[in-house]
Amino acid sequence: MASTVYVSTWPTDPRAFESLFEATPSAIFALDRAGRVVAANAAASQLTGYSREELLALDISQLAQDSIQFVSDALAAAERREASVAEMDLLRQDGSAVPVQVTTIPILDGKHSGYVFFRVEEAHYLTEMRRTRAHMRTLAYYDSLTGLPNRIFFQERLRDSLEHATGQVPCVALMFLDVDRFKDINDTLGHALGDRFLQLVGERLVLLVKNRGIVARLGGDEFVVLVSRCSGGEEVRELAEELLASAEQSYRIEGYEQFITTSIGIALYPDHGRTDQALIKNADIAMYHAKEQGRNAYFFYDESLDAPIRSRLAQEQQLRGALKREEFVLQYQPIFQVSDGNPVVAIEALIRWNHPTLGMLPPDAFIPAAEASGLIVPMGEWVERTAAACMREWQERFGFMVLAINISARQFHQRDLCERLVSIVTEAGLTPQAIEVEITESMALFDAEYAVETIHALKRIGTQIAIDDFGTGHSSLNYLRRFNADHIKIDRSFVAGIGGAVTDDTIVTAIVAMGHSLGLKIIAEGVETGEQYDFLRAQGCDLVQGNLFAPPVDPQQLEILLAGKR
Repeated sequence: MASTVYVSTWPTDPRAFESLFEATPSAIFALDRAGRVVAANAAASQLTGYSREELLALDISQLAQDSIQFVSDALAAAERREASVAEMDLLRQDGSAVPVQVTTIPILDGKHSGYVFFRVEEAHYLTEMRRTRAHMRTLAYYDSLTGLPNRIFFQERLRDSLEHATGQVPCVALMFLDVDRFKDINDTLGHALGDRFLQLVGERLVLLVKNRGIVARLGGDEFVVLVSRCSGGEEVRELAEELLASAEQSYRIEGYEQFITTSIGIALYPDHGRTDQALIKNADIAMYHAKEQGRNAYFFYDESLDAPIRSRLAQEQQLRGALKREEFVLQYQPIFQVSDGNPVVAIEALIRWNHPTLGMLPPDAFIPAAEASGLIVPMGEWVERTAAACMREWQERFGFMVLAINISARQFHQRDLCERLVSIVTEAGLTPQAIEVEITESMALFDAEYAVETIHALKRIGTQIAIDDFGTGHSSLNYLRRFNADHIKIDRSFVAGIGGAVTDDTIVTAIVAMGHSLGLKIIAEGVETGEQYDFLRAQGCDLVQGNLFAPPVDPQQLEILLAGKR
């Protein structure tokens, strides 16, 4: 078999190498083992702004930022007759820096690598690449809306904090913050202003926390504060109280003045968990407990909090099944006029859950879970349709009466509320004048301006308005006048105190007088005794509702009562 012979035609004239060295468009520096520049081509002079003579008086550490380790590694690689590639910033004579890509090539000199070639290429693409990397890092680690660190950044920093936690760091604190009723704000202001509101919340948190910890946004209206070096629970308690107080200060968004509260859950390492996932879960549980206890509060995690959370989640699942299985029923409680004969003028629809094992459950047992899960919306629509159909039949048999329907906060802030009610009552054969919408005083005052607009919209389609649970909130006469309601319902807690607490008698008297001065009719709910009724009648109360006259009953029992009254 014939052998293959390779014939070298590579030039051996040193002048050929000098021409190649000089004509190469990339900047090339030749360094000795100490890193001193011993040769440089024209491109190197042009790139750095130094003359060739000036370059020969420098060493590479004067030209490259943070290059000491790199030069050391490059020279070591040259000793091994290996090339290397790296990126760095090259310093020009004017002090500016330019991103470059450097290829180091060992130059063979007998048995040793006597010199190193630094082939330096001004990498314009590196600047863009760095921008791209920075942008990609921003997308990966920072929230696009608020600019705060995101969930990924937070989780990495949390894991890092736990890994470096030592005896010198008593604890690591995790604080989950959730804006109370943010959905109502979003529905009221619109998503654009809702987003701006979240930005303002984030900015306020950063200003308050400062260097005590990291503020991150996990998504939606959930924020988190990570305190990596915490002295203990008392330090976290003080910070939580500052956060609550700060959140309560008003926010101004394009002419709107918005007030909010927050719910905060706190978990501490190592007391409440030794892993990042355990701390996150437990802080979340503590935060939901704060919400269930009335919001605008903070709670430290405790093992006892797990049970009610599991119970609530289980109940939400049961509620979904109950809707599908049609386990909900309506009872109706008449509202009587305070006059001779006490005629029935309205009927309030009240939902009950006919639980397959627990029996008939009142609203307080399941409405909070329905509200939290969003199931209150389809549940509320079912109530409206079912009650409207019944009312149409009762009007035909017993004469005109008003149907009172309770509206939840979620329903109240739905943009199609008026259209849906009109559709439902029209489909049932009623007129909007036969419907009274009951909203709680606290719900109306949460965003009073929005409440005024919504109530006026409901009034324009013809429905009546009642402010429920009156006396438990903080209504001002100004807002009460602007609401333009038809009725206010004195909360049953004040009615129950009639004859027992002088203050309750005084409050009831004042509510009746104030309501009448504004042209409103007064309904007293929870009337249980003749003494209560006599007092209310003496004060001029217009309407009463309670077990003294009729408890909530099934449709068949209500029909018997209505037939007797007629």
